[in-house]
Amino acid sequence: MDPHRLQILRWMGVMVPTLGLALLTYAAHSYLEAFLPSAAIVGLTVGLIMTSAFIFSRFIFSQIEKSEWELYQRNRELAALHAVSEALSRSLELDEILSHALESVVEIVEAQAARLFLLDETNGDLSLIRTAAPSGRPKIDSTLPDMELPQQVVTSGQALLFHSPSHPVAPASLPASTGLLTTESLAYVCAYVPLRARDRVVGVLAVINHPTRLTQADLRLLTAIGNQLGLAIANARQYELIQRLVITDDLTGAHNRRYLNDLLARELERCRRYQHSVALIMLDLDRFKDYNDRHGHPAGDEVLREVVELIRRNLRAVDVVARYGGDEFSILLPEAEAGQARQVAEKIHAAIAAHAFPHGRLTASLGLITCQMTKDLAADYLISLADHALYTAKHRGRNRLVSLRVREAGLCLAQNDILP
Repeated sequence: MDPHRLQILRWMGVMVPTLGLALLTYAAHSYLEAFLPSAAIVGLTVGLIMTSAFIFSRFIFSQIEKSEWELYQRNRELAALHAVSEALSRSLELDEILSHALESVVEIVEAQAARLFLLDETNGDLSLIRTAAPSGRPKIDSTLPDMELPQQVVTSGQALLFHSPSHPVAPASLPASTGLLTTESLAYVCAYVPLRARDRVVGVLAVINHPTRLTQADLRLLTAIGNQLGLAIANARQYELIQRLVITDDLTGAHNRRYLNDLLARELERCRRYQHSVALIMLDLDRFKDYNDRHGHPAGDEVLREVVELIRRNLRAVDVVARYGGDEFSILLPEAEAGQARQVAEKIHAAIAAHAFPHGRLTASLGLITCQMTKDLAADYLISLADHALYTAKHRGRNRLVSLRVREAGLCLAQNDILP
């Protein structure tokens, strides 16, 4: 409420009853004068005025205090939503959004702990993703049920309260007279709030607190935060999907050529700065066009997907496979020495030759380039060297690995032709 209006109400609390009773006393003066002395009339009038003014002013002041408290709560909620909005706008990365949001919620409602559950969009499973507990606050025993209550919130789309040691109840069934959701007899209370993105639930926010610290206003605020956070999660997932599509080959699920070129340039910069080695493999399926012509493109597409899976089974977590074009693939091996890179290439070559594809066996030709240098080497040049090794393998009869090594002194090529 506007401060000027509050001041006017305060004055009215005193002046209105005073003036009203003064007029009433004046009108009744002639009647009372016949029965009571003037001094008694004055005393009675003053007493009535003061009593009525006190009663009416208390009523007005109680309304003012209620309005001020509601104003305080509303301002607190708006400030909290603004703080959460700022935290969510710092990044489009899902991990950062979840961390910022959980920290903000714990701080805003002064919670003892908070937990964040996310719904997997592919299989519908609900998982605990993040937890937060501020340091310095006294801990409470908050052994919560496993996933039953969060799953109920996802199914119903409604907030749920868990009272320890009692049972979950709906917030609507609680008395709202005091604003408190629980009593001192309970060990703790946990509010489960759905995270909504438009018309669907994408997760659940759980906030744990002492029984007398979680109010109806907090629950209303957490619900608003849940809606805001749910939309931010949906947007972050959409952003991740777009980013993934930009750098991913939609047929095989491998990275695409654009991503490989960018990553290779960054890796070569690391190679120069820290004197690391790097290796690059170019792989091409032998006579894949004939396979496609005989069995059709759907069968060929299935082969490409299986080849990517075979390659991935033989790589480290840091290695990257990309579809360079058609049936040609590139494999980047950061910090791999010549011998280590050759072992990886040999395993991939053997895995493809031994695999039973839907319509028969296939083989592959591979070109391997490894380097470690202190001078500049362009990513395009390294790719051209790996291509040269690949086409050397093709020229020498296919189904083999040819490796080259770049020596930093004069970029001399050491060639090693590995036959099947």
